[in-house]
Amino acid sequence: MPRALSCSICRQDKARCDAFTLAPKPCTRCRIRDLDCIIEPTFKRTSTISRFKRSSQEVQDPKQSPNSTTKTNQAASASPSQGGARAPSDVAESFNPDNGSSKSTLSVSSTEQVLVRLGNIILVHSEINDLFRDYFQRYHPLFPVLDPAIAPSSIQIDCPPLFWAVITTAARSTRPDLYPALCDLVPSMISGTFFHQSHSAQPCQALLILCMFPLPTTKSREDVRWMYSGMAMQMATLVGLHKTASDHEYRKAGTVRVPEEDRQELTRTWCCCCYANATLSTELGLPSSIPQDALSMEDLSRAALPAEFVSATRISLESTKISKLVDLKMATDVGTSSDANTTHFGLLRMLDSDLDALTNSMRTKETRSAGIAELSLLMAKLNLCSFGLNQAIRLRTSDAAQLRLSTFNYATRLIQLFAEVPFVLAPTTSSVTTWSLPLPVQTFYPRHYWYGLVYACLVLMKLSLTSTLPEIEADQSKSAIQLAVDLLNSCSVEGDELYRVAKLIGLLRKEAVQELVQPRHKVQSRMGASLMYEMIFSVLFWKKRKEREQQQEPNDSIIWPNFDHNAGNAPQLDKGSITPDLSSRAMDELIASSGYLIEDWGPVMLDPNIWDTSAFDELCLPNTMIVESLQ
Repeated sequence: MPRALSCSICRQDKARCDAFTLAPKPCTRCRIRDLDCIIEPTFKRTSTISRFKRSSQEVQDPKQSPNSTTKTNQAASASPSQGGARAPSDVAESFNPDNGSSKSTLSVSSTEQVLVRLGNIILVHSEINDLFRDYFQRYHPLFPVLDPAIAPSSIQIDCPPLFWAVITTAARSTRPDLYPALCDLVPSMISGTFFHQSHSAQPCQALLILCMFPLPTTKSREDVRWMYSGMAMQMATLVGLHKTASDHEYRKAGTVRVPEEDRQELTRTWCCCCYANATLSTELGLPSSIPQDALSMEDLSRAALPAEFVSATRISLESTKISKLVDLKMATDVGTSSDANTTHFGLLRMLDSDLDALTNSMRTKETRSAGIAELSLLMAKLNLCSFGLNQAIRLRTSDAAQLRLSTFNYATRLIQLFAEVPFVLAPTTSSVTTWSLPLPVQTFYPRHYWYGLVYACLVLMKLSLTSTLPEIEADQSKSAIQLAVDLLNSCSVEGDELYRVAKLIGLLRKEAVQELVQPRHKVQSRMGASLMYEMIFSVLFWKKRKEREQQQEPNDSIIWPNFDHNAGNAPQLDKGSITPDLSSRAMDELIASSGYLIEDWGPVMLDPNIWDTSAFDELCLPNTMIVESLQ
C-alpha cells in the first residue's frame, strides 16, 4: 500500500501539507492550529454535501449527537480556558451546495438549513444573515471595504477569515454572548491562514476590518493592528493591488485579464489599505509605509467609494506627509535661533492652510459640511498643532497665543462634532440582538475616531496646564472634556477599553496630579502623537512618585530625573522633596480608586537617552486604548 503524503486534516481541507517531510513532527498547518496531525493511508475525504447533511441532522436531533453543541449561546458562555479545544481547524463549514454567483443577494431562503461552525460555535442561516446585515448597516458605511451585494456563503467559501472577521465585528454590539468566544478563536485562524499566497483581495479585507474594529486586548503587546496593517499592505502590493491598471504584471503569464468589476474591488481594497495605514500612523506616531505615488485621483474614482470616505482618505494621506515633513524639520534645527523658531511657526500655519485648501477642493454636493471628512480634518489639524505644543520652540507671545487659540478651537469642535453628528444611522433591525437598551451611534465608530476624541481631551488638558486660558475658554474646555468622558462612559461597559480610557482622563483631571503633569520630560520620537504619550507618561510619573513616597520615611528625599532638551546626553538627576499635598488622605483615596490601572499595565521599553532606567526599572504603562500599541 503506498504511503500517504498528507495528513488527514489537510486532505480533508484540500490544502498543501508538509507532514511527509517533517515526520514525525506535525505538519505546519496542524502545528499552527494546535491539532493532532495524523497520517492515515486509508483516509477518505468527506464531501461538503455529506458534511452539510450530517450537520443538519445534528442540529435537528441533538439527542442523537451528544458531543455536538447546537446552541450558540452555550458556546459563547464557555470559559476562555477551554479555548484549546476550540481550534480553528475544527471548522466544519456547510452551506447550500448551490453557491453559483458571488454577487447574489444577502438573504438566504428560510427553507435551507445553512449551518456554519467554528470550534464550538454553530450559526444557522438566520443568525448569519442578521449579523451580516448589522455589519453593513452599522460598520460598513464608515469603512466601505466590502461589496454590500456579496453573499455570506460566497465569502465563507472563498475566504473563511474574512467571513469570521465580519461575524466577529458585528457580534461586538449585537451578540455579546458570542463575542468573547469569537475573540478567542479568530486570531488563531487569521495567523494560520496567510502562509499561502492568494491573488484575491479578500485576505487583505479581513486584516483591514480587524485593524479598524480590533479585538479587545488586555496588554499593550497584544495589539496587532499595526502588524495587520503592514501585512495587508505587503499582500496588496505583492498581488498588484496598487497598480490595478497593470495588474497582469503581477500574475502568471497567460492569466486571464481581471474583469472591470473585479478591478473595482481591487482598487477599493487598496484605497482602504492606504486609509488604514495612514490613520494608524497618525495614532501611533509611527512612519507610514504608504508609497508617495500609491494613490491617485483616478484610483479613487475607479474604486466607487463614497465621497465622504474619499475626502477622509485624502486628508489622512496628507496628514502623514505633513507629519514626516514637520518632524524632520523640527528635529534638525529646533531651538537653534529665534528666527528658526519663527520659521517653524510659519511652516505650521502654511501647512494648516494647505489642509483647508485640500478640503475645499474636495467639497461636492455629496459631501456634508459636518461629516467624517471634517472630523478627519480636525484630527489632522490637531496632530499638526501638537508639534508646536510639544516641541521646545520659543515662540513669540503673539504666535503662541494664536497657536493656543487655534488648537483650542479645533479640539472643542472635534468633541462637539463627535457627540452631535451621527455619521451613520444604525437602526436596530436584528432579530438576535441581546442588548436591553439602544446603543449610541458612536459605539460603531472605527477605533481611530475614538482616538481623535481622546486626543482632543488631552490637548485641552495640555493647554490648561501649560498656559493661562481666559475664564470663558477654560469653562468651555472643562465642559468639552466632560462631554467626551460622558461619551466614553455611555459607549462602554465596565472593564473594557473605553471604560479604562474614561477613568484615565478622570485621573488626569485631578488637581493634585496636574501639579506633576508639568515636569519637563517629553516624548519626542513619535511625531505628532508624542503629545499624547507625554500626557500618559505624566500619569505614570505621578503614580511612581506616589509609590516611592509611601515606601520612604517622611524626611527622606526622592531622586527624580531632570530633563534638559538642549542637552545631547542622558538627563541629569537631582533631588526633590515630596510636596505635602501628595501625602494627603485625598491622594490615598485617589490611588485606591485608580487601582484598576495597576493590574492591567504592560511593560514598555523606553529610550535610555530619555529616561533614567535605574530609577524606572519596572516602568510600565496603563493598558488603555490609546497606548496599547507601545512595544
